[in-house]
Amino acid sequence: MVNQLLKTTLRTKLVLIVAGLIGVISVFIYIYFPTRLEKVQMSSMETKAQQISRVIAYGATPALYFEDRDALNEIFAALLQYEELLWIQVLRPDSTVFVEYRRQPDNAAEIKLQKPSSPPEFLTVVQAMEYNDRKIGQLCTRFSLKTLEAEVRLSRFRIALISVSLFLFGVVAITILSRIFTRPLKRMVRTVEQIIAGNLEERMKINTDDEIGFLAREFDNMMERLSAAYRKLDDLNEELEIRVESPTAALRLTNVQLTAELAERKKIERELSAERIRLITMLRKISEAVIITNLENRVSIINRVAAEITGWNEIDAIGKLVADILKLPASPRHQKTAQTIHEFIREQTGENSAYLTILDSQSREKRLSINIVPIRTLFGEKSGTVFIFQLSDEPSGSGLSDLKEYQA
Repeated sequence: MVNQLLKTTLRTKLVLIVAGLIGVISVFIYIYFPTRLEKVQMSSMETKAQQISRVIAYGATPALYFEDRDALNEIFAALLQYEELLWIQVLRPDSTVFVEYRRQPDNAAEIKLQKPSSPPEFLTVVQAMEYNDRKIGQLCTRFSLKTLEAEVRLSRFRIALISVSLFLFGVVAITILSRIFTRPLKRMVRTVEQIIAGNLEERMKINTDDEIGFLAREFDNMMERLSAAYRKLDDLNEELEIRVESPTAALRLTNVQLTAELAERKKIERELSAERIRLITMLRKISEAVIITNLENRVSIINRVAAEITGWNEIDAIGKLVADILKLPASPRHQKTAQTIHEFIREQTGENSAYLTILDSQSREKRLSINIVPIRTLFGEKSGTVFIFQLSDEPSGSGLSDLKEYQA
């Protein structure tokens, strides 16, 4: 399941993750808020019932003391405005019924003096009746919870509707947004596929002002330089072929001119080879730290990640020796200095991976996992070196590279 998810497109991953998050939020809203609302409304109903019972008890206590049934009937008749109040019962101290009022006379429900813990349909309140600090009886009232239950059901329905609407809106919104955000990436992928197939005239043509637009413009600029170098090389080849094929032109061609043209051709081929290597390196290692040096081991390109790791400013690092940027600490046993990285580079004939410790511009040690790749022209001549590295958690001394000899 996880492997299948990892193989899906970026847009699908984004939609699934955000839709799942919105779904969890919607379920939480549907489960939490109705329960919370029911508790709040039930608490409010209990408070209201207790207040009404205290008011009734206060007014009915003198009537009970003097056993004035007419006064109690007048009080009960005034309570008809409370639709939730279904039943009132006034008891003497010996628990005998003095007077009873029911909104529905045919309701023969049993009188419960204690308040039930979880009444399904009714809420019963028992209130003591005292006169001159002496208990003369108690008042039992029962309230209907049907109105409360109806309000809770309506609230639950509304919250469920809101949760479903939120989920559907979120899925539609993230689907539309993911299509907008991933469209430039799809364009970049199609362009790279066309270039790999041999169409060097294909361009990304993405003009947004974000990071993707910047990368696309730089890529298009590199392809323009690469195409121009190819065209110039083709023109030189055609011109050279015409001159060689023409006997008259061949006689007038001097040694100096031929040498100059060949040198120009080699120079163009070197530039073409370097641009191609840089293009491949950018496409494959753009998220890692990259430093590119020339034949004299001086920095010609350093990206932002490399500048952050080494502590150097990208502008200040240009033209510096790579040994000044990737400065190695002195070895306590062999008394080696930072110049040993040049010795290591001269000994390399191919790509080499290593772990090493460097000192950044603030003399802080940092452990790196580094790949060192020589740049070669079409004629096999070395024209520079590419350093690709990143911060490593590998402990010092655990690397398997020849750099251990220079740092031991």
